[in-house]
Amino acid sequence: MNGKQTDSHIRLDGVYKQYQSGAERLTILQDVTLSVDYGTTVGITGESGSGKSTLLNLISGLDVPSSGSVYCDGHHVSHASETDLTEYRRSSVGLVYQFHYLLRDFTALENVTLPGRVAGMDVHAARERARRLLHRVGLQDREDHEPSRLSGGERQRVALARALMNSPRLLLADEPTGNLDENNSRTVEALMFELVEEVGATLLLVTHDQDLAQRCARTLKLSHGRVETA
Repeated sequence: MNGKQTDSHIRLDGVYKQYQSGAERLTILQDVTLSVDYGTTVGITGESGSGKSTLLNLISGLDVPSSGSVYCDGHHVSHASETDLTEYRRSSVGLVYQFHYLLRDFTALENVTLPGRVAGMDVHAARERARRLLHRVGLQDREDHEPSRLSGGERQRVALARALMNSPRLLLADEPTGNLDENNSRTVEALMFELVEEVGATLLLVTHDQDLAQRCARTLKLSHGRVETA
C-alpha cells in the first residue's frame, strides 16, 4: 500500500460515491473532504440513507469511492491492492457493527482469539490476549460460552473485544448499541470509550443517538451526502 505523509490519521479529499440503479445514478456521498487527527473520537449522525455507513466502508477499505481519495495512517486506502487492503484491515482497523457477527459454533474466547490467529499470532499468546480482553469487558466467566448462551449485551461486548484483538489504531463503530436496551447500551458505550482512550486509538462512531454522539470530542452530521458540523 502506497504511503503519503500526513499529520491526520484519516483524510478524505473530494470523495464521491455513486451507484447505478437501472437508468438512475444515485449519489450517496458528494464532495466529502474531511480530516481526523490521531486519537480523536468522532460521532457521525444523520438520517437513514445519508451515507454514514458508506463513509465507514470507504475508510475501512470495504468499498472504494467513485472519485476522490481516502487516506488512513498515511496509506492511500482508495488505491490499494486487495492484498494490501486485507493487511490494512487486519492490522490497523477494528470494526464493530450493530449486529455482533460472532461465529455461532465458536466460544467467546475463540471468537476473540480468531483475528489474532489470522494475523499470525502464536496460539498461546493469542489466547492470553483474548482472555485479558474478555476480562476487561467483564466476561471472564463467559469465555467458554457460545453466542447462543450469551445475552445481547454480552455478545456485543465480545464483539468489541474481538475488534480490539490486534490492537488497531482505528476503531470504526456502526450503530454499535442499536440492538441493545438502555442498560446494556450504556455498558457497551462506556467500555468502548474507556478502551479507546486506554490504547490511544481513533474512534469513528456512527449513531442515531445524539447523546452518544455528544460523548465524542467532535461531532459531524451527514446530510444529503455532504458532511456538516453537527
